[in-house]
Amino acid sequence: MKEYKVKKEDLIGEIKDFPIEVVQKMVDYQVEQGNKADITVFQIRNYSYISLGGFSWGNTVEGFDFWDDVINDKKFYVFFKKYPKLELEGVNEQISNEPHLLYSYEDYKNGKMDRCLSSKMDGPSEITTRLMTLSLNFNKTKEEEEEYNTLSKEIITDGKNRNFTTLTHEITDLYFELKNIHDDDIRRDKYELIGRKQCKIEIIKEEFKNK
Repeated sequence: MKEYKVKKEDLIGEIKDFPIEVVQKMVDYQVEQGNKADITVFQIRNYSYISLGGFSWGNTVEGFDFWDDVINDKKFYVFFKKYPKLELEGVNEQISNEPHLLYSYEDYKNGKMDRCLSSKMDGPSEITTRLMTLSLNFNKTKEEEEEYNTLSKEIITDGKNRNFTTLTHEITDLYFELKNIHDDDIRRDKYELIGRKQCKIEIIKEEFKNK
């Protein structure tokens, strides 16, 4: 059956507060278990069983208890604990026209951060990109620390680049904080803060394009 890509505008009704990654997995199972891809089924009843056009929780890899926590109790941290990469990939997609600061934990541990910093447009300067790379290195050599301090002083003259750098670092930090937060109310506040910062990034992107 044809796959369906969940969009932000789909998150209404009983799935209005659901992360898009969770709903995508729900629709994937809906199709995998023989129903047609129909997001309205979950908009009306987020718990829709297979007979209602949804999917059988017990016939998934995760099992009934997993989906009971995620859908009924909205313990979304349970989902992202099992699928941590999806949480970060969602932000990478949102800022896909900018340097990718949000890297997987595996890439960080393996020192592959540079490949996550590929610029696709004329925006942040080379100095900013280098500063971003250094800032993500938590084990800087003395020379790198000196370079970082020097670049930090230079970049202060460029307001747009400085704001972009600050916002992307703050968003990255917030997502790493979410890994250790299990309270749904606190997580929701964090997501709201990320959203506000993302809006500011979109404004900066427009300013770059209109230069």
